[in-house]
Amino acid sequence: MKITGSFLFLLLVCSMSTGQFISTPKPTTKAPTVANAKLTTKGAIVATAKPTTKAANVVTAKPTTKAANVVTAKPTTKAANVVTAKPATKAPIATTTKPPTLQSLSATVHQQSILLARHGAEIRTLQRQNQAQAVQLRKHEAEINRLIQHQRVRQVAFSVSLSARGAKTVGPFNTSTPLVFKHVIANIGRAYNLSNGVFTAPVRGAYQLEWHVGTDSRNVAVHLVKKREVIANAYEAQPSGYASTSQSVTLLLQAKEAVSLHLLPGSKVQDNNNHQSTFSGHLLFTV
Repeated sequence: MKITGSFLFLLLVCSMSTGQFISTPKPTTKAPTVANAKLTTKGAIVATAKPTTKAANVVTAKPTTKAANVVTAKPTTKAANVVTAKPATKAPIATTTKPPTLQSLSATVHQQSILLARHGAEIRTLQRQNQAQAVQLRKHEAEINRLIQHQRVRQVAFSVSLSARGAKTVGPFNTSTPLVFKHVIANIGRAYNLSNGVFTAPVRGAYQLEWHVGTDSRNVAVHLVKKREVIANAYEAQPSGYASTSQSVTLLLQAKEAVSLHLLPGSKVQDNNNHQSTFSGHLLFTV
């Protein structure tokens, strides 16, 4: 049975009166062709549409093969720095200072005067101690110098003869005359002066001194002098021929004291390459 246009219109009016409205889906490509209208159990006429030859394209969402990346927030390994506020220090309480009184100033001056007096006494004590130490220091220095000098001159010895070369005759003179022995046999410590014939003691000590002199005249006389003082004398007299004499002494000499041999007036002394007229001495020990 064919359904006409008037019937469709009547069907539309009926459905509106009953409150039911049935819409037919529109095909995607072609409009559906109404073939038959069936009557429902409630008396409503339903138009059935024939399916189109081509099915509507249905787009179905396929699930993605890969799961969505989920970003999870990891907790930080280090704890956040917590700044703790320190309690503020209390501001100093402003105090008002009173001006010093005359009495307090006088007391302060008195205390300072006492301190100055104490310091002055201490300074004077230290000065006296320094002076005493300076005296002791000078004594020690003198002792050290003496020991050093003693160490240097602990070996003193000399031996000299009157003639340096060939025969030599000295004298006679009208006055006492120093003898200068020109030929040096030994002069350890250099205490004997070759230019003036004087022996000078380098240190205080006991010295052994001796001399031997000869002459072809009838007499010979030579004495040892210290500070114009005759210490010892060697004398020989005979009627003819060669005469000789000798003498020796042990003498305590101070440091830098000097001794020498002097020829007495009216006598003479001789020497030659045999060195028969000699003057010798040496240090025995220091004192």
